Amino acid sequence: MKRIILIVFLILITNIVSVNAFFVGAETSILMDIDSNRVIFEKNMNKRMKTASIAKVMTAIVAIENGFLDEYVKVSKESVNQIGSKIYLIEDDEIMLLDLIYGLMLRSGNDSAYLIAESVLGYDEFVIEMNEYAKRIGMKNSTFENPSGLDENSINYSTAYDMALLMSYAMKNDVFRDITKTRVHSCTTKNDMRYVWSNKHRLVQSQGIYTGGKTGYTKSAGRTLITTASDGDLDLVVVTFNGSNDWNDHSLLFNYGFDKFDKYTVMKSQALRIKNNLYDYKPYIEKDITVPLRVDERDEIDLKIYLKHNSDSYVIGKIIVYLNNEIIIERNVYNFSMEKSQLTFFDFIKRVRL
Repeated sequence: MKRIILIVFLILITNIVSVNAFFVGAETSILMDIDSNRVIFEKNMNKRMKTASIAKVMTAIVAIENGFLDEYVKVSKESVNQIGSKIYLIEDDEIMLLDLIYGLMLRSGNDSAYLIAESVLGYDEFVIEMNEYAKRIGMKNSTFENPSGLDENSINYSTAYDMALLMSYAMKNDVFRDITKTRVHSCTTKNDMRYVWSNKHRLVQSQGIYTGGKTGYTKSAGRTLITTASDGDLDLVVVTFNGSNDWNDHSLLFNYGFDKFDKYTVMKSQALRIKNNLYDYKPYIEKDITVPLRVDERDEIDLKIYLKHNSDSYVIGKIIVYLNNEIIIERNVYNFSMEKSQLTFFDFIKRVRL
């Protein structure tokens, strides 16, 4: 299929801060913008590591998007017999699925993880779905073998980059976002067993800028940690693997991100009127394209628009934003029915020059 490329060239500098800019003790780490998925900082971000309990972020989002959250689930013997951290479910009691997910995320209950998988899709099918989600999200270096993150009999592997993609995806779900930011949750089962769970995540407990996260630890994996934070403008996520001083690493990375970067609109949502007889449709950008940038980067963007020739589909192309010849954002261009626009390609270039 023939494509035409519309390109605006600007000089580029860099897009990811050097690992040597400051010391991060974790073996692998990443600081990512949740909205654009721009990587602001990374250290060995594509190295495969054992996840420990941060795998439960995947368990939670699969359950939220596939389960009936207000239904009660009967506690099985298999779930009660899980080892490691628990919320201490009682066999044959019944508990609401939503409360199980709170127990999963706040207290890292392995009994909760098993029961969630068992009740939502069936244990084996649930694990398959975890891996299907990973593919759809773009987690190319991740494999999930269980819903808990335990690594004695089966092992979950992922990377800092992949887990940041996962958390960015999950944070766009209102239910997940409400759960992960919760400091204390209480619930009562069908048999009147009352639970009160406080969030294990120290930074979430402190509130302030912190909006969510998940802790993890096994002897084999070491400490793993995910944290999200917002300054009201930027929403960022930090992931670290095998970090003995991870709380400090996360605070340091967030301080860097919020101090040096601001959200910047690369292109506003708009209809584009292209004066060219190759096109018989109206290109449309559905939402503003924003990215965190340093002040010195704002005029140094390479923006490319790829459009299909006479396409009948709704998605007719894409916009790609580059920094230092690396893709930081891709967004679809749509075929949108609208009144004739006065915006010409030359008007478009003016807007892109910011």
